[in-house]
This record gives sequence, structure tokens and C-alpha cells, in this order.
Amino acid sequence: MPLPALFDVDGTLLLGHDDLSSGAMLGSLREAYGVELRDDAFESVDHLGQTAKRIAHEILRRAGLEDDAIDEELDGWCGRFSEAYLALLFAADTIGWGARAGAAEALKKLELAVGDTPRDVSSAHEAGLRSLVIRSSRATRAARFDGADAVVDDMDSRARIVLAWAGQSQTP
Repeated sequence: MPLPALFDVDGTLLLGHDDLSSGAMLGSLREAYGVELRDDAFESVDHLGQTAKRIAHEILRRAGLEDDAIDEELDGWCGRFSEAYLALLFAADTIGWGARAGAAEALKKLELAVGDTPRDVSSAHEAGLRSLVIRSSRATRAARFDGADAVVDDMDSRARIVLAWAGQSQTP
């Protein structure tokens, strides 16, 4: 049975920034809500470490929509966003994209959120998931990750923790 997971992809699993998600988000929000959005609407909100739903909500509030109107369609919008993102992803040239070592193995069995900022930790807990932080260039060694279920320095450590949480190993 697939396990739920929430990922902060750019800078955590992928080495670099994913420009496709913001395009998919804005296009699907325009379609779902019938609103005009500036092309820089994604970058103009606080999006680092936020869930897609939270980012979308903030974009729509800045576009003048009320919370009730946003919330009414938000779950349905998620499917549109996923479809739009996958369409862009399948058409994209991803040759230059790089994944962190061990990412594929760590993704096989999950019931957690993976990120690299304190906000990723709070988003995981809001979604009812365990939080696992991998230190990255944004997540300096001095950063505090209060409430994180685990903090690791590399994907190999992450894979061991994921397997331990999934009951495949006794040692995190």
C-alpha cells in the first residue's frame, strides 16, 4: 500500500530549483478560479518551505479572493495542479537535473515529509506526517529544527531512517 509523503523537492531531493512547479501552479489556479494572476505571483509570496496548498491560498488572497471562495475549490485544484505539473515535467528537458545520492532508495517507502527548512518541519506536522530534515545549503548546520522527527546530513542517513520508520530496520 502506498504511504503518504510530502516533499520539498528543490534543494532537498533535487539539486537545484524546479521552475516547472510555479508555472503549473499559476496556470492551474487561473483555470480553476478564473482569476488573472501576474506572472511573478509565485515569487511574490513567501513560498520557501510552504505546501502547494498554502502557496496557492496566499497567491489567491493577494489576487483578491476571500478565504471561503479559495477553500471551496482548493482540494479540487490540487488534482489540476498535479496534472499540469506532470504534463510540464514529461515535456521538459531534465538532462541537467540532478538528484541527491540515495534519493531513489529513500523514496520507496514513506510516511513522512522531507525538507530542509524549519518551515518544512511545521508543514509536515500540519499534514499529520513525520518530519525529516536533510541539511542543505539553505539549511545551514547552525539552523534549528525544533520539532523535527529526525535531522540528517545526507541521503544515506535519510534512507536508514525511512527504512527504520517503515519497520524494515531496527536502527535509525
